[in-house]
Amino acid sequence: MLKASALFYALIFSIVAGFSVMMLLLLMSTYSHANARLNNEKKLLLNLSSVRVLIESGNIEISELARYDFDLFGSGFDSVSILKRSFGLLDFYKCTSYGKGQNKSDYSLYGYAVPLDQIALFIPSSTYPLKVCGDTKIEGPALVPLGIITPASINGINYLNEKLGYDIIEPSSSEMLKLQMDPYRKILNQSIIYPKYDTLVSLEYLNNMKHISYTSKRHVLWSESNLNLDSLKVSGNVFIYCEKQLFIGHKTELEDVVVFGENVILEDFVTGRFQVFASGSLVLGKNTKLLYPSNIGLINETLGTENSLIMGKGSEVQGGVLIYSENVKSGNSPYLILGENSRIWGVVYSNHEIQLERKITINRGLICKGLFLKNGASKFYNHLLDTKITPYKIPKFYVDTYKGYQLTHSKRIQCLN
Repeated sequence: MLKASALFYALIFSIVAGFSVMMLLLLMSTYSHANARLNNEKKLLLNLSSVRVLIESGNIEISELARYDFDLFGSGFDSVSILKRSFGLLDFYKCTSYGKGQNKSDYSLYGYAVPLDQIALFIPSSTYPLKVCGDTKIEGPALVPLGIITPASINGINYLNEKLGYDIIEPSSSEMLKLQMDPYRKILNQSIIYPKYDTLVSLEYLNNMKHISYTSKRHVLWSESNLNLDSLKVSGNVFIYCEKQLFIGHKTELEDVVVFGENVILEDFVTGRFQVFASGSLVLGKNTKLLYPSNIGLINETLGTENSLIMGKGSEVQGGVLIYSENVKSGNSPYLILGENSRIWGVVYSNHEIQLERKITINRGLICKGLFLKNGASKFYNHLLDTKITPYKIPKFYVDTYKGYQLTHSKRIQCLN
């Protein structure tokens, strides 16, 4: 009886011991597999980081909507792919790393690194020197006609500051500084619909959506007639195109969206973070505020006097402001009109003359063919009144929102995952 009992307990012990060994082996295998998977995920994330460094280095050329597949280090175990697409004047990149049956993707928006030798003001050479009045302050390098800035008085308002310039002042060249990009083609190409990458949607559809993921196709709202966006609230991978007049009401909330129309009107007090462009006219109402990274632009092959981009009184753009046409006709120049108390955190570029009112603030730089100051009913050529221009007050994280007149490289603005 004792032997039988001992055998029984020995059997039970053997079963328990065997089960424990099996569980231990299973746990070790699971841990080993999980650890290998974790190490692989770390490697995939590291490879994604390396791809971002490669993009920002400028050592790789990627065509629009052309997927680029390659092995990162030439070892055969670090496969990655890059897909680039224009996003307004910015660039959208989808980067994916592959390995051991896994993959990781990064969706990011890229702009352009701010050059070290920033110019505060450039006006091509002419016989009219730049004249400054009131509390005007130019704090960065200025390349101006004749290489001089002179004090002036308008309606009894004299120049108030001690210095005429707070950095170098040099004669400008007769040639306009040219952009290192073709904004006309860049914007025009985005109006082309590719079934592989795009899907057409209705306004009703967007009204029911709060966010369109960048992992999905680009959602395109296309209108052949006038379009009113009274209270649309949407963010993400959206392109709105209107062949006629597009109206954006103050209740509309757009975030990380691109808008293009023939004539675009933003109602007073519109606030959002989006890029908006027009081929005919673009009007920002009073006290509109477009948050970083935004861009606005009047862009067409040929522009005439009927075309204009107007920033209303007290409006603000945290990004670039651009007037550009491929064919610049003498005496037929459209105006960029900056209303009183307008504020811009970015480069203002126009290969035409522009018109400013008083108390304009530009925290980056102004490059234009020439400028008019409008004060009351009078206009003064190459005059500034109570205008602040400085490249030194932009935040350290700031990235230029379009490729300017100097050679520069891509720089990541934000992750869109």
